[in-house]
Amino acid sequence: MSWLRWFRRPGPVAPVVETTSGLDVRGDREFSRGQQAKRRAWRELLESTGEAENLRRLANIHRGRRAFFIGNGPSLRSQDLRLLAGEVTFATNWFVNHEHYDAIQPQYYCISSHEVFGGWGAETPALNSDLRGAIAGRQWRSHHFFPLWARDAVLGDDLFSRDRTNFLIFEKPKAEISKRGTLTWDVLSNLDDGYTGIVTFCLPLAYHMGIREVYLLGCDCDYQIKSAQDPKAYFYDFKKHTTSTSKFETLDRIWGPDGEIFKVYGIVRREAEARGMTIKNATHGGLLEIFERASYEELVSK
Repeated sequence: MSWLRWFRRPGPVAPVVETTSGLDVRGDREFSRGQQAKRRAWRELLESTGEAENLRRLANIHRGRRAFFIGNGPSLRSQDLRLLAGEVTFATNWFVNHEHYDAIQPQYYCISSHEVFGGWGAETPALNSDLRGAIAGRQWRSHHFFPLWARDAVLGDDLFSRDRTNFLIFEKPKAEISKRGTLTWDVLSNLDDGYTGIVTFCLPLAYHMGIREVYLLGCDCDYQIKSAQDPKAYFYDFKKHTTSTSKFETLDRIWGPDGEIFKVYGIVRREAEARGMTIKNATHGGLLEIFERASYEELVSK
């Protein structure tokens, strides 16, 4: 029986004891005892598989460097991302669809979406064939980060080299940042749902790597959806988005006017500033006004 199947089985509730070598697990207290046991088991799995040690090796490797987080918003069509060559860059989910993907060669590629592996309910996670095919079409590889839940599927695929592939705990039971009012910065702990890979994966990873200066690109916070029939707005044709998408009601709650995503970014700004991290928004347009705006062209011309 695989470890993934074990996580789906009901069983006795373990005592609630925080035994994660100093990890910040304060958020576990809002979960039931059974849920706490599952969250603790994910942390133990991260340690026992060696994935925690692999993440520790990345600590402070970019101390003193700045980084660009690249979303998937339609604003990317108006920015020449080829100018990012040589920068520390974090791309997310379907960024492989970008026409200058090869020219940019993002250093880090964060795929936090479980839909990419068939969704939360998938009994056997499998990487979306279109996404895999696009990645396989290159002779170079980004350094990839995936949910620990999909570890067997990823490591069973020779497309991803062991030394350039890491895993983070983003699994159920999970917490939502907008409801918790805070977020987990420790990449060795259970990461919280920020509704976007930019917050859920990129942010704690960059902090762990010693980065304290961050610029956002393609973070439009505007899917341009007015009804259930409207397709999401990305920099690429929505037809290329061959994984499932959330229901309109969920999208509207999170990404609509005064949606939960803006609350999340407010929490991010407050906590980043408290940790000495500066985040500025270099996106062309969009609805995200929580962070100070920065000129992308001026940044990359320096």
